[in-house]
Amino acid sequence: MNAPAPYMGQEKYIFISYSHRDTAQVYPIISELITRGYRVWYDSGIDPGTEWDENIAQHINECGYFIAFMSGNYLGSNNCKDELNYARDLEKERLIVYLEEVTLPSGMAMRVNRLQSIFKYAYPTEAAFYEKLCTAKNIDVCYAPSAQPAATVAAAATPAVTAPATPTPPVTPAQPQYRAAPPNYQTPPAKPKASPPNYSTSPNYRTPPAKPKASPPNYAAPPTYQAPAAPTGYAMNTGLPVRNKTLAGVLAILFGSYGIQKFYLGKIGAGVLCILFCWTLIPGIVGIVEGINILTSSDEAFQRKYRCRIG
Repeated sequence: MNAPAPYMGQEKYIFISYSHRDTAQVYPIISELITRGYRVWYDSGIDPGTEWDENIAQHINECGYFIAFMSGNYLGSNNCKDELNYARDLEKERLIVYLEEVTLPSGMAMRVNRLQSIFKYAYPTEAAFYEKLCTAKNIDVCYAPSAQPAATVAAAATPAVTAPATPTPPVTPAQPQYRAAPPNYQTPPAKPKASPPNYSTSPNYRTPPAKPKASPPNYAAPPTYQAPAAPTGYAMNTGLPVRNKTLAGVLAILFGSYGIQKFYLGKIGAGVLCILFCWTLIPGIVGIVEGINILTSSDEAFQRKYRCRIG
């Protein structure tokens, strides 16, 4: 598809960090954001003849929001990882959009897992994904005012231009026809006078007000889009084992010396090591710390760390 036009103004904009190998997936998202009124810049806006690294660094420094489209191609690009690290150093507001399920290196996972993330591949429809993307925290700082008010002003100005033209009929020679028009024009005012009895007696006229009352249930239906926002890639993967986070945490605190929680979470090797070294008391201390971390961690972090689904 054609490359969308990047934003070139002075207002806050969204910086797009992506691998060029993911262009087919990223360009439609950029186009949709622009269509919805967001200011978006990506490397297609680099001026010819300028230093690439300097230009990228300058735009990250001036952006109001940073979106990284995570994929296997992204992890394989040093330039992409440099952009993400530089945005972190500048403490920019960041959002990670996962185009596919990937396993992050431990160092990157430690930094990225704290950021707000959207798992695009987990959404059943594009509409549900864009609904979540456009409601991400603080993304509205890059929202451009809608152009509709200007169009409304132009539309309002049109009658002002045509209004002077309406008095032209009196200037026309067809005065008899113009005088014959008032009886036709006066007939509509006669209808409002007769309308009160018709309004009170006509059941057909009262039925239209009942229609807006029936519309709210149809308007309330869209909140069903919120349902896809909850599941993540781990919750939707039925091939992963089901584990109870609370039970795992309690087992770690009470029986961490023998590694019972390790066996429960499927880490057999670690459980055997706990049993072999239980006499040192170290597995027990480690178990208490691990149990507290499990109980206080989020469901998504627990599922990602232990490769399971919460049951």
